[in-house]
Amino acid sequence: MRVLPLLATLALTVSLLAGCADEAPDVPPAQSLPAQLAAQLEPAPQWDAVAGLEWWADFAQTYAYRMAFTPANQDATNHLAQSMAELGFEVEVLTYGACAPLVGQPACAPQAVGPVQTHVVAALLRGATQPDHAVALGAHYDNVYPGLGLTTGTVEAAYDNGSGTAMVYNLCKQLAQVPLEKSLLCLFFDGEEEGALGSSLYVANPPASHPAIDVYLGYDMVGINWPGPVWKLYNWVDAEHALDLHPFVNATVNEVLQWPAEGVEVFPKNDRNSDEASFISAHIPTIRFAGGRTAGAYPAYHELNDTVQFVDAFVGGRANFALGFGAILEESVLLARMLDRTDLPAIQAWVEG
Repeated sequence: MRVLPLLATLALTVSLLAGCADEAPDVPPAQSLPAQLAAQLEPAPQWDAVAGLEWWADFAQTYAYRMAFTPANQDATNHLAQSMAELGFEVEVLTYGACAPLVGQPACAPQAVGPVQTHVVAALLRGATQPDHAVALGAHYDNVYPGLGLTTGTVEAAYDNGSGTAMVYNLCKQLAQVPLEKSLLCLFFDGEEEGALGSSLYVANPPASHPAIDVYLGYDMVGINWPGPVWKLYNWVDAEHALDLHPFVNATVNEVLQWPAEGVEVFPKNDRNSDEASFISAHIPTIRFAGGRTAGAYPAYHELNDTVQFVDAFVGGRANFALGFGAILEESVLLARMLDRTDLPAIQAWVEG
C-alpha cells in the first residue's frame, strides 16, 4: 500500500471530519518513488547517436582480436583509459597478477593462457555531497578466444561486447554532464570470457581510495532491442534485492518512461552470467541490461561474424541500432540519476509503504 503525500492526507482527514465520508475526496493518486525522483531532475543532455555509435564501430574494428593477455588487449586497455581521461574522469588502470584472490575463492586466478595479467580500467568522477558512495557502471571489453581450427571465436566482437563497452562509455559521457551527489564509477573489465576475471578481481581487491558501490549497472550485448527491433529490452535485478529493485525498475519503465509491456520486460532474478555475477556475490545490488533474452539468441554469438557490419544488417540498419541502443541509454541515465538521489533503505520504505 502506498502512503499518500502529507497534504493529500490532511485534506482527506478534514473532509472526513466535516461529515463528507461518503464522498470521494478530490485527491490525486500518490506518485511512485521513481516518479517523484524523476520529477526533481533537470533535463538530461541530448545523446549524439551518430557520434556514440561511431565510437562503438571504431572501437570494435580498430581493437580487433582483443583477447585477454594479448598485445591488442593492452592497446584496447590504453584506449579506454585515454578516452575516459578526456571526459574528465580520474582514471586508473588496475593490473591484477595471477595470484590475486577471486571473490569467495582461496586459490589464485586461473591461468588459461600465457602470463596472466588482468586489467580493469577504472574511471571515477567524485560526487558533490556523497563522494564515499558510488553508482557503478561496467562492461567487459575482451574477446572470446578462437576455438579449434580457428573457425569460431571473435575478431571484432562488435556485439559481445563492443556494444556494452560503448554503452558504458556513452553513459558515462552523458552522466558527466549532469550534477551528481554520489560518485560515478565507470569500470571496463578484461578477462570476462576467461571467467569474469577482471570483475571478480576488482570486487575482491578494489583500491582503498574507491567509494563504496551502492548499486552496479551492467552491460553485456546491448542495443539489438526495442524499439530497434529485434527483441524486447530486457532488465534483470539480482534476486537478493529483487523485492525492492524490481518494483523500482518496473515503475521507472512503466510509469516514468511509459514504455509498453511488449517492449520492455524486467525480471526479479538474474539468470544471465556476466560481470554482474561478481557484484552479486559481494551482495551489491545489481541491474543487468541486454537485448536478447539469452546470449544464444544472437546468431553470431562467439562467432567470427560478430562484426559491426553484421550487427547493422541484423537489426535492419544503423538507425535501428541507434533506436535500441538509445533506449537502454535513456533508461540507464534515468536510473543512474535516480539512484544517485536515493538509497536502498528509502526504496525499501517506499515498497513497504
